Amino acid sequence: LAGDGQVVVSWTAPENTVDSEIISYTVTAAPGDRTCLGITGGLNCAVTGLTNGTSYTFTVVATNDQGNSAASAASEAVQPLGIPGQPTSVTGLAGDGQVVVSWTAPEDNGGSAITAYSVRSAPGGRTCTTTGDRVCAVSGLTNGVPYSFTVTATNDVGTSLASVASIAATPSSKFVGLTPARTLESRRGQISTIDSKFWQIGKRSARSITELQVTGRGGVAADADAVVLNVTVTDPSAPGFLTVFPCGANLPNSSNLSYTTGQTVGNSVVAKVGAGGKVCIYTHSATHLIVDTNGYFPTG
Repeated sequence: LAGDGQVVVSWTAPENTVDSEIISYTVTAAPGDRTCLGITGGLNCAVTGLTNGTSYTFTVVATNDQGNSAASAASEAVQPLGIPGQPTSVTGLAGDGQVVVSWTAPEDNGGSAITAYSVRSAPGGRTCTTTGDRVCAVSGLTNGVPYSFTVTATNDVGTSLASVASIAATPSSKFVGLTPARTLESRRGQISTIDSKFWQIGKRSARSITELQVTGRGGVAADADAVVLNVTVTDPSAPGFLTVFPCGANLPNSSNLSYTTGQTVGNSVVAKVGAGGKVCIYTHSATHLIVDTNGYFPTG
């Protein structure tokens, strides 16, 4: 029976005990050789210290006054599972009666894929949920009131503890929504960007940073403080991640999107605009990039 970082193993006593009472049982996990000890009369014990999401098999050895039995046949494979860790790096960007909240996925998903995130405001308890994106808008807020936000992650086992609360964000009527505009397309032979810039620029190299001009393009004002983007990777050469951050700032120790070899996957990103009206996109492994601009927040 799988649990969080452990498996409770049960077995049947051997039929032949050579006229000597069994003293104990020893259960051994593979891989890792973690063990637990079962005393006489108990036909189960919990092997702890296991890694969630890893498949384990188990064998049992019986011991009596004559010595140890041969190991049993291995059990079927079992994966311990737990709830996810807490989401981190929760931030909010204020709009008109709403705040767009973004966050970083937990380092530990409990061994089971995260199926949903939930954001909750304080005060008011207003919420928004997603099924994978790490950004969503909490609406129905009162302009001029500061709000902080916490995020929980859910997998097939259950729901994580709430994240550390974000720094407070105060809604206002300043968010500017735009018709989505393609502002970066690295692939050749695809539809052009809004102004033919950052088009057909080729696959982005591993551990490289692409400086993308966002102000003055697709309707984003020159004084924009932050932009709302949809960032997509396609045809990655290896598993990796990308991080969007303001140009001129240090690369943060977090990511906006994770990907596997050959995958096409996107995520909504709220990014502060950096030096020269640019955002920087770090790609951990080589991949094509597609970026659409959906709106912005003016300075002030």
